Amino acid sequence: MDEGACARRMKKMYAEWREMRETRFNGATALVVGTGANKEDDLRYLKAVALEVWLFSYELPDTLLMFTDGAIHVVAGGKKAALMENAKEMLKRECGLDLVVYVKPKGEDGTAQAKEILNAIEAEKLVVGMVPKEKNEGTMMTSVTAALEAAGTEIKDISSGLAHAMAEKDDKEVTTLKNAVALVSKGLSFAVREMEGAIEDEKKLTHAKLSEMTEDAVLSPTTLGLKFDEGDCDICYPPIIQSGGEYDLRYSAESSAAKLHYASPPAVVHMSIGARYTQYCANIGRTYMVD
Repeated sequence: MDEGACARRMKKMYAEWREMRETRFNGATALVVGTGANKEDDLRYLKAVALEVWLFSYELPDTLLMFTDGAIHVVAGGKKAALMENAKEMLKRECGLDLVVYVKPKGEDGTAQAKEILNAIEAEKLVVGMVPKEKNEGTMMTSVTAALEAAGTEIKDISSGLAHAMAEKDDKEVTTLKNAVALVSKGLSFAVREMEGAIEDEKKLTHAKLSEMTEDAVLSPTTLGLKFDEGDCDICYPPIIQSGGEYDLRYSAESSAAKLHYASPPAVVHMSIGARYTQYCANIGRTYMVD
């Protein structure tokens, strides 16, 4: 964990929250966010994940967090609990926040420990804020949400507040984003070279195959001439390659098994590629006319 960045960004979030509590945070006096367990090949875009990476330098799967005016409550297991415990002294010294960690035993789903969060909410009469689209993200968030709703507790929407707090990028984030841009730019250059080679040699290359080749290149940055750790690099979504008159510009589009169309000029090929560097994303879309 980058303790300096954590302290700096934590102060920023709390300052925004206190200043805009009644507007962007809708009066919430407790911010509750959480993530479920990671699934293999699951590309998750959650505000909770963004907040975890922004504050603690890591995604914290299967973790529940509650921020109050004077404390941070965390339900986590194993290494994640240990990671948070290591930040306790720094958070108190730099931010004046008490850190309370409830350790989730291995093999348990955390609902028992999540009750500690509910107890704190009741004892302090907190006004709870969540990201509505993520209130049932994982077992612990689901159990807390169900208990609050069963008690007739109104849950406030804090989506706008969290987004605003994280919007301005510091110098470290700008450098990270530049790396993401370099990765996606090199990935696009690779795809274009492969497309040009297929056209010049009149090869039969499918959209799906070119997408797969481009994804492999992004995941292996050294093949693109970048000295990045492979573990820091990922795709935002499978590269989207389209031609032949059928185009879907949504990021959920898929590259079809149809062959790359370039025979009848002017042929049009569209490419959309997204790359992530340490969870920070960069996207690029380009349309090429072949004559």
